[in-house]
Parts: sequence; structure tokens; C-alpha cells
Amino acid sequence: MGTLIWTDTFDTYTAGSPIPAPWTAVSNTPISNAVKHGGANSVAVGAGGNNSGAIRALGSNVGPQFYIDFWFNSTAAVTSGASIVFYDTGASDLGIEFMPNFNSATSGLVRTSFLANFFSFTVAPGTWQHAVLEVTRALAGSVKLTIDGTVVGTYSGDTRGTSNQTFVNAVNLHGSTIGAAPAAEFYVDDLSIYSGVNTPASTQGARVTVMA
Repeated sequence: MGTLIWTDTFDTYTAGSPIPAPWTAVSNTPISNAVKHGGANSVAVGAGGNNSGAIRALGSNVGPQFYIDFWFNSTAAVTSGASIVFYDTGASDLGIEFMPNFNSATSGLVRTSFLANFFSFTVAPGTWQHAVLEVTRALAGSVKLTIDGTVVGTYSGDTRGTSNQTFVNAVNLHGSTIGAAPAAEFYVDDLSIYSGVNTPASTQGARVTVMA
């Protein structure tokens, strides 16, 4: 079972306002109470079809084994590069990127450093989906994505990225301009980051309490 680094349900934040501290470098990433997995709020990435971003430091270098447990709801109109990126802020290594939409409203992609595509997966637009992304960052590394309890993609090989880092230390919620203007490119809720190896008992079966 992994060790929880931090978790955020977004429920303590003010709906309609930009996502606040401890998130930084915030742009077009508001808190939403209109589309939510549970509780009061979620966070809207790429609001209005605009470029957006919000960064949260993990507080330490996490790796080489870690996993991310979250819920996402993508917009059917989006066919661009909205993503959640787990990366190293001190290097040119962009780490591991989860993209719920990539050139198709129903196709997602997991990749590293905008260079190597690990695998693609099917997306159900307009529906809350539960994702667990498990990573070992190493020369002989691995990536596995489980959505709604089903493994939808795996990769074995070099997962270190361009700077050969074996850790991540930040999360970036990122949206790209898509031309149209949906309410958001996608929504994220109940986001948790763990170090270590995932076991079924350590993933979210219910909502959790916000940790600063």
C-alpha cells in the first residue's frame, strides 16, 4: 500500500473563483459547483476553451514509484491537449502526462515529455470516470492506467523522460486553447497522490478529507 502525499476534493474552495493556494500559477482554472463528482465542487480545466493552468507542489521528490487517483469528466467538444501533468519543476523533464482528449473527443493518451506516447485509451465524454495512474519512473519502468476498475493501458520501458528523472515533485492541471468555448475542457475531482506501490485497498473507495 502506498503513502498518501496529499489529496484535494476542492470542496473547501469558493465556487466560481480561481483555484486558490496552495495551487499557484493559476490561469482560467476556476472551481465549479455545476459539474462535480460528489460533495460541493470540482475544478474546471480550460474554462471557456482558453489556455489554462494550475500548479501544486508535492512538497518533496516522489518516486520512482507513485500513483495518482482521481475522477475526471471530459467535454465532448474538446479535441485538444488538455491534461494533468506530473513533472519535475527543476528540470526540462515534463514527466508523465494524462490527456483525456487527444485529437478525438473519445480518445485519451498517456505519454512522457511530449516525446513518447505510452498508450491510448477510450474516453466517455460527459461522464465522471475514475482513473488510477500507476508509474515506475526508471530505465526499465512501467505505466498502468485503470479506468472504472478496468486496466485500459500498460507500458514497459524507459519512463524517465528527457532529463532522465526518476521522480516527480509537482502536478500541473493544463488546458490548451481549442477554438470553441465549452464551459471547460475537462473537470477534475477527488485528486490524490501516493508514493509507493498501489494496492486495491489504497485507492479511493469514497471521498477523502482535504490535506493542505
